[in-house]
Amino acid sequence: MATIPSMTTPLAHFTTYYQVLLKVKIIRAFQQLGSLYARWVWKIPASDIRPFETIIVPSTKGDRRITVNAYRTKGAMAPNVGPVAVHLTWHGSGFVLNTFGESIPFVAHLLSHPLLENYPLVILDCDYAKAPEYPSPAPTDDVRDVIEYVFARPQEFDLQKVTVGGFSAGANMAMGIAATVGKEVKEGKPFGGLQTKEHPFKAVVAFYPPTEWDSRPDANPPPGVVVPGVRLDTSLVKTFDAAYFYPPKPLSVEEDAQRKERQLHTPLFTPRWANPVDFPKNMYLVTCEYDTLAEEAENLRVELKKPEYKKEVTGWNVKGVAHAWDTLVLPGQPGFEERQKAYDLAAEVIAKAGGIVHA
Repeated sequence: MATIPSMTTPLAHFTTYYQVLLKVKIIRAFQQLGSLYARWVWKIPASDIRPFETIIVPSTKGDRRITVNAYRTKGAMAPNVGPVAVHLTWHGSGFVLNTFGESIPFVAHLLSHPLLENYPLVILDCDYAKAPEYPSPAPTDDVRDVIEYVFARPQEFDLQKVTVGGFSAGANMAMGIAATVGKEVKEGKPFGGLQTKEHPFKAVVAFYPPTEWDSRPDANPPPGVVVPGVRLDTSLVKTFDAAYFYPPKPLSVEEDAQRKERQLHTPLFTPRWANPVDFPKNMYLVTCEYDTLAEEAENLRVELKKPEYKKEVTGWNVKGVAHAWDTLVLPGQPGFEERQKAYDLAAEVIAKAGGIVHA
């Protein structure tokens, strides 16, 4: 991961912070321009679905307000429906980009899927704090707060039918919180008012997650070959990492090193460090052939599939695509059929978690 200078004085700390912030703001500006270009030139459509409601969850770790857009299936709109199943999803962002709402095509696909359309399900599309303004652990704190919000409301949500997932950074946090909570309940700690040693989440749906923070191999397509998706340049990833792990206050060299070491070896931040038994039984992982994050996630897949862990691990490495390809393809383009297949299989995982058997 990126080397982050350890600052021993407030002036040096904040000077370096603003250097990181400037880089992030430039990246954000290019990302926004890229989104506009995609809509105008590539005709990537804006979403035409609207949330059933927007929930504001107060942060328990600061003065932040966490925005959660709730989307209900037709089955969840029925009169007197009672508590409904819930799928929580977190978007990709590199932990720094303001891309809340980017997962709407996925949400729309789930809402219209034959297995889920009449299933009483609410999909919670969750925002979270972005670095470097809010470095780690602020984003994962927000993830935890939203999950605890759900589990504190059994009158609204069927807590026996909770699934979590996400894309890229969001997938990292979904996997991290799943392993963390799984370990806690196995140790007998209460979670959301539940006294059980069974995992509170029935499945994880993870698209191209970062699962480690070590140096990553290049995964570029052959020269002259254009593939759908985003190429994660090494310098870009280093900037993301530097922002995410930037110390929120001045630390000595030793303190900063210890802080980073603790986080990097904690499953909440690095799912690869989790004991596989702490994950839910059903794990759905999608990776991309030309994605620098693919190898680490595929290594985790191999580990999870070992018989002693008794996991049902599905998903695959999608050939001919790069990171986040699913957000950039249209019908008829290379990668679109793969997107539909990936979204369909995700719907099947969520349906299975709710006891719906695929015909």
